[in-house]
Amino acid sequence: MRLGVVVGAALIVIIVGVLAALSLRPAHAPAPNPLAETPSTGSPGSGQFFQAIPSDAPEAAASPTAAGATISITEAGFSPATLTVTAGTEVIFVNNGQAQHWPESDIFNSQRGLETGETYSYTFDKTGTWRCQDHLLPQNTCTIIVE
Repeated sequence: MRLGVVVGAALIVIIVGVLAALSLRPAHAPAPNPLAETPSTGSPGSGQFFQAIPSDAPEAAASPTAAGATISITEAGFSPATLTVTAGTEVIFVNNGQAQHWPESDIFNSQRGLETGETYSYTFDKTGTWRCQDHLLPQNTCTIIVE
């Protein structure tokens, strides 16, 4: 009798655990398309948010150009971890991770976690070396050098 109660209790714990794990699993999110972005929120001087539209387009390289630079954020951190740009360059932070990521520094703050595929941009007008971090995973940092 006692063995039956123990086995029954163990089965209930296993079933509840499996159901809880399935409900916490993140839904699949499509890859971002940096060419098909639509503004969603933002205000002058505080950067802008964009929601990517799904596509099979390859991911752009994370390097500065005349139009801007891109930094990828994942659970592993920022890539590239150090970026050098000229003053006036727009840097786009792209959440390529499975969880939300929240880029912030002393001069910008996305004000919320970005969903998978979502981007946040900030134009670096002031020269200096800026350390940024993921507000939700503060051990993940990057450095942006503005010349």
